[in-house]
Amino acid sequence: LLVHGFAGDRVTFEQVGRTLGRAGLAVRAIDLPAHGETLAEAHDFDGIVAALAAELDPARPVHLVGHSLGAAAAAVASRKGGVSSLTLIAPAGLGLSIDAEFVDGMARAESVGVIGHLLRRLSDRAAGFSTEAIAEIYEQLARGRLRALAADICRGGRQTVNVRSELARLAGTMPVRIIVGQQDR
Repeated sequence: LLVHGFAGDRVTFEQVGRTLGRAGLAVRAIDLPAHGETLAEAHDFDGIVAALAAELDPARPVHLVGHSLGAAAAAVASRKGGVSSLTLIAPAGLGLSIDAEFVDGMARAESVGVIGHLLRRLSDRAAGFSTEAIAEIYEQLARGRLRALAADICRGGRQTVNVRSELARLAGTMPVRIIVGQQDR
């Protein structure tokens, strides 16, 4: 089960999903509430966690892979069970630092140009996004669905989510991998 980060959607993991599928694995990516095509809303981190936990079934455990906010939610939602391993990519919730300008800028979505600049903060590959792709992302974000969530996860320029103790507990019950880049923006 693949879970995107803040301001992403299930398409974030499209290439990874295809690669895993070609390797013979059953793969599913979801849109978290207030993201992508889902009509479900979430105004805070707890709402994101609850929605992800609803996707988990202890009778059918999954390998859960999450990025950023999705990684933090995956760590907390794993309490419910239904997870055989956890892989967290650049997880949120490990310290006070957060790119508050990115979170606020994506939530406010002031223009296509601003979104283009903010996307480049994530990766050098973001420069390869077409103008049309950035316009589509802007159109999604301009609906304002992420504003309350952004205010909940980032206050005063600091991260409010903390998953460190949860990760320590989970590490004793299942394989937990944390992946961060040495040049991660």
